[in-house]
Amino acid sequence: MRPTHAKAALLAAVLCASGAAAQEAGESANILGTWGFDASPTYPTCGLHGEVTIRQGATPETYDCVMIANDVCPDIWEYRAEQTCSATRKGDQLVIASRIERVEPPTGNYLPDNFVLTIIDGSLMVGELRSAIDAPAEFRRQNGPIS
Repeated sequence: MRPTHAKAALLAAVLCASGAAAQEAGESANILGTWGFDASPTYPTCGLHGEVTIRQGATPETYDCVMIANDVCPDIWEYRAEQTCSATRKGDQLVIASRIERVEPPTGNYLPDNFVLTIIDGSLMVGELRSAIDAPAEFRRQNGPIS
């Protein structure tokens, strides 16, 4: 017998309530995959947002990543920075150190976007942007983890 949509929805609700679909805690969370980030407001109308893809590095505590950052301050500047990065994890703490590969439009004034984050679970990391300025940052999973 095929379950109806109502039965499927009820089953999903029960699984969520029972914790079967709960996120992993920070120290054990899988952080591999693509994350969207926002480090706004850097100034009242400005902000930094983008996407980072994290892949496993050479050791369990290290990761390789690529980042696209959009730094926008309306009527003043708008940059798109392509960066490579490495990340180091200690428990629920993650430090991302970036290296600029290309900035559009070209400028010599763009600094790498580095982050110090606390891993909340497999879908959320929060912390701080540490670049030309420091600002609160939030990372949210864009899609499921990768292996």
